Amino acid sequence: MNELQSMEEDIGLAIKDSLRKYIIYEVSYIKNFQYDINKKAKIMENINIIKDISQFIYKNTSREIPPFKYDYIPYLSDLNKSKINSNIDRGIIDEINNFITNNFTSDKAKEIIILKNKINLEIESIAEEIFTSKIAIENFDKNKVDKIKEYCSNKLNRKELLKFLNNFRRIKGLNLDEIPYNNIGKILNLCLNGIIENKSNIDYPNIISIISLSSTLYKISSNKNERIFLNKYIKNHEIFKKYETWKNAIKYSIIEEMHNQKNFNRYSKEDFNEKKKRINNIVKFQVTSYLYNMIQFEVKKNFINDIISEFKNYYDLDKEIIDSFNNIVDNNHENKNSFSNEKTSENK
Repeated sequence: MNELQSMEEDIGLAIKDSLRKYIIYEVSYIKNFQYDINKKAKIMENINIIKDISQFIYKNTSREIPPFKYDYIPYLSDLNKSKINSNIDRGIIDEINNFITNNFTSDKAKEIIILKNKINLEIESIAEEIFTSKIAIENFDKNKVDKIKEYCSNKLNRKELLKFLNNFRRIKGLNLDEIPYNNIGKILNLCLNGIIENKSNIDYPNIISIISLSSTLYKISSNKNERIFLNKYIKNHEIFKKYETWKNAIKYSIIEEMHNQKNFNRYSKEDFNEKKKRINNIVKFQVTSYLYNMIQFEVKKNFINDIISEFKNYYDLDKEIIDSFNNIVDNNHENKNSFSNEKTSENK
């Protein structure tokens, strides 16, 4: 009977561990999905039909002679800025971009745009190779390795690289083979090294992207019964040992979500209590997501409790919300001591 009881306990613990990992994955997925939806909604809100039509009429009634190759400029506002997936053929989009560049841009600006497009194509190609290659990064061509290091050190290029990695994550799936798993882990570490080089202006948007990627991409363990998420590859990086990193990443995510919602008309007439409730819900969702991330990164329990306390005081959160935070930590956190988290003196 004791042996049977022991087996039953082991089964229960295994089920609990699997469900915990499943919840972490689901929360990360929901956060990413909500982020995409909000971006699309923002783009739709920014479409100005009246302005676009007025500009079209003005250009076609002016004394300018239109280019002989085209009768009009295709009606595609902010084409390059749009994040919405489109079924438009890529060749048509490139043709439109080239037409606009060649006919409505100064020579200096043309050079910059052409160079930027060339770099973005190189970054996209490298991102795809990282995701699919059967060769470790250190065995890449030396020039390509130098390019990768350069892109990881530059804020704008780093942003593009992480964006393309995120795109290929959606296309290729979350389950990685061993070599792509290691390659992406090395890339994320290089990006983190590039971020901490500029200590006066920490790049929190890219840190958030790195956390999101590392919390959703995984490989299957050798015994085929466990997902090993990519955060295990980067969790010991010094940037994740700092209190400021997690605090400001959460703050940035909250502010970004509030900014995404501010243009929605349904919020314009809400009273103080309704607004406070909405803000509390935003804070609750973002902090909850980061609590699971910090647990995945094996951040110490007292460190996480300090984060909860700070946001409780800053946003005057209800007891019910704080209790939900504490339940997440108590039920999922294991007091691992893989590294010591550092808290700056101003936050002690």
